[in-house]
Amino acid sequence: MKRILRRLLLVLVSVGLIAILWALVQKTQSIDTTAIQQVNSQLRELKQVDATWNLDILRSKMGINKNYDQVTTPLQWLQKNQPALMAAVNQADASGIKQAADELRAAINDKINLVDRFKMQNALLKNSLRFLPTAVGQLRDQIVAVTLSDASIGINNTGQTATPNAFSSNLTKLEATANEMLTELLKYNLAPDEAIKTRVEGLLDNLAAQPSTSYPEQIQAQVDMIVNHARTVLKQKESEDQVLASIEQVPITARIDQLAAQFEQSFEAALKEKEQWRIALIAYSAGLLLLLALAMLAVWRSYRSLDQANAFLEQRVAERTRDLSAALANLRESQLQLIQSEKMASLGQMVAGIAHEINTPLAYVKGGLEILSARMEDVDALVNETSGLMNLMTEEPAGDEASHEQQLAEQFATVQEISSAFVETEAISEINGLLDDGLHGIGQIAEIVSNLKDFSRLDRAKVAEFNVNEGIESTLKIARNIVKHRRIEQQLGAVPLIMCSPSQINQVLLNLINNACQATTEETGVVTIVTRPTEQGLAIEVKDNGQGIHPDHLSQIFDPFFTTKKVGEGTGLGLSIVQRIVKEHGGKITVDSVLGVGTCFTVELPREYQAHREQELSELNQGGIT
Repeated sequence: MKRILRRLLLVLVSVGLIAILWALVQKTQSIDTTAIQQVNSQLRELKQVDATWNLDILRSKMGINKNYDQVTTPLQWLQKNQPALMAAVNQADASGIKQAADELRAAINDKINLVDRFKMQNALLKNSLRFLPTAVGQLRDQIVAVTLSDASIGINNTGQTATPNAFSSNLTKLEATANEMLTELLKYNLAPDEAIKTRVEGLLDNLAAQPSTSYPEQIQAQVDMIVNHARTVLKQKESEDQVLASIEQVPITARIDQLAAQFEQSFEAALKEKEQWRIALIAYSAGLLLLLALAMLAVWRSYRSLDQANAFLEQRVAERTRDLSAALANLRESQLQLIQSEKMASLGQMVAGIAHEINTPLAYVKGGLEILSARMEDVDALVNETSGLMNLMTEEPAGDEASHEQQLAEQFATVQEISSAFVETEAISEINGLLDDGLHGIGQIAEIVSNLKDFSRLDRAKVAEFNVNEGIESTLKIARNIVKHRRIEQQLGAVPLIMCSPSQINQVLLNLINNACQATTEETGVVTIVTRPTEQGLAIEVKDNGQGIHPDHLSQIFDPFFTTKKVGEGTGLGLSIVQRIVKEHGGKITVDSVLGVGTCFTVELPREYQAHREQELSELNQGGIT
């Protein structure tokens, strides 16, 4: 526990030291000068825009600019660039920068408001200035018209023209005053001067002082309109000058310089702070290097102790490895002996059945041979007597001819007697029947041997092309003594040939069929064998209608030495070996069982043989028939 706490404390201290180092490194990161350069560039551009703005206002005042587009252009620049400038200000962690930015923003807003006022007043001024020349011209036309009309009225009855009256003189004076006022007003607009303004006001007073009854109504109305527009020009001109003076007093340039200075101070302060953190990082790094050197010294001492301990430990490990290797070899030997025991048990059952199956035809052959052996004495006698008869018939009589004929007659009678006995007892037919029975028995024995050879496949390669349906037929013939008291139902489908170890697959089939027969009774036992193709190869199902397997045992049936049979009836290795063989072939085996209904084992095998552990597969093939 103390060791764990010590290690935990060491980890925490290391993490803390690394965290401090990381924080110092972050503090000493270089300042991004791009932002300050962009701010300075925007401030310089804003100063240039402000100067151009003032120039455009003066041009609008002088009438050089035909519209107010040049006056509103800076507003578009402000709408586009002011957010970026304000964002840089908000990122700056300095109250002086924010205050200077607020003052600059306020100055810009003041100037925008003043420009709006200038535009409104300048528009009124220009409208009046554009209208006055037209109005004076209209006044002149009206005066001419009235003068001509008055001259016509002044002709007497005798046809002589009257002299110009005072009315015409006044109209002429009125026109001259209006023209003079317009001239002075235009001068005042171009170059505002108090003297000019005074003269204009005096002329306006003269125009306004004329009695309304002195002129026709339309002339008086025109004069009043001219006077009103002229006074509007004077008033708007004065207001415009005041607005322009206010615009000139807006301290945008000063506020820009102030904000730039604040940014510069903030940048220098940040540089100074970075330098202080850099000094702290150097000092901290030196301390860490010293601490690391001490730690490396301690680690070196620890490793030296560990090397000594490892040398001793390697010696102990080598000894333990030798012991474990010997134990593993013994364990493998025991496992192989157990597997061989299971194989021998299966072989014993199979040999017992084969011996029983061979005994029946052997009995036919033995009985027939015993009877043939007895009959061979009669055949031998017949052959000998016939041979004697042939000798008497072919040799010359040595003595009395009558005696020779008598011997010939007696010998012929003996042969005839034996031949008649053969015919009466049907010995030839009996011998032929015995030979047929013997040949039939030998044929059955040959069939059993052929099935045994097909089952074991000892005469073929370990891995070969195999027909599972034929393997099932061979297995059933070999296991005839086991399955003869059960009803075997075969539902063999059109399955493909597979590459496998035939002897091992036959062992799988024999074990599964044997287990199915043992799980059923002789009276009602039914074993169903089904084969069907799959996408990867084929599937084999071995079903029985036995009592089934308890659900608690389903997860254990493939474990080595697990068995539910009575003592002496099984080793508990059959299904374990079956599963091992199936897995070595790249397949799988599953079981589905219902208590009181029965059990179904399903084996799925691929078309191509897949040997994952060739050495273990070779071990499974050892020990004779598998």
